[in-house]
Amino acid sequence: MHCPVCNQKKPLLVVEDQDQACPDCTIARLKTRSTEAVLQDFPATVLAVDHAGRQHEFSLQPVQKAGNLTWLAQEKNGYSFSVLIKNTTGPNQALARLLRKVTAGLQQKNLLVSSLDEEFQPPSGCHYLEPVGIGRIDYNEASGACRLVLDGQMLAAEDFFTLLSTYSGHNLVYQIQDATADILEKDMALLYCRIDARSIQDHFSKCLSWFLEGSFLSYKREAALASALERPLAEFGLFCRYRTRQEALMLGQLLIRYLGSFKTDAQSFPASQIKAIRAMLPDEKADE
Repeated sequence: MHCPVCNQKKPLLVVEDQDQACPDCTIARLKTRSTEAVLQDFPATVLAVDHAGRQHEFSLQPVQKAGNLTWLAQEKNGYSFSVLIKNTTGPNQALARLLRKVTAGLQQKNLLVSSLDEEFQPPSGCHYLEPVGIGRIDYNEASGACRLVLDGQMLAAEDFFTLLSTYSGHNLVYQIQDATADILEKDMALLYCRIDARSIQDHFSKCLSWFLEGSFLSYKREAALASALERPLAEFGLFCRYRTRQEALMLGQLLIRYLGSFKTDAQSFPASQIKAIRAMLPDEKADE
């Protein structure tokens, strides 16, 4: 589908009564509106298209939680996406992140259809799973049933295990994530990542050793170093998410002091890296 605004082939979004456009153009249009105007629109509705061209309708709503806002995009009996935003973040930026997550999530395909072996077909109408994917755990308190939502479809536990049987003899690596975490997008894969404090410090040190001359960083190497530090910064983000608040704050302060100890004539090092670390640190006042 082509966006009528930028004329590029992209998935389209329709927010409330606005004209349809791709996520980038929709977000750009929303950014021109005031905070008050954006907040007055909620709860709102957004229409988005998935990988197969099917249209999905989501209810958008911000929910206040312990000093932060969780922004939800929920489809009835189907897809659900959310992002966690600090109260200091404007609603335009929050909505932009949520819409990008909705668009990326709808392009992910976990359930594959095969014309072979019709007897091996659970009620979902699919025969097997992509070897890498993401789903949502759904528990119904009334019935006591636990289901997995894949590609917006409710899949009973027995059907999911039937699909897994095609990979008999393989290992299953799993990771439970908060619903507000970044999703596994199309053409992504899971990587093993060690997130203990010592390993992350060593990774920062190793990256810096490639570009430093003694304790000095030349501006000529700034761009290459910034690229190399993306992975250890991402590891620190995972550390903040999965370790305790105290551990995250302690490691964050160590990294900030370490990065600030070098001499440089670079324009944004270490300021941009320190800013990124501080943005990932847990809010000390969130539980007060």
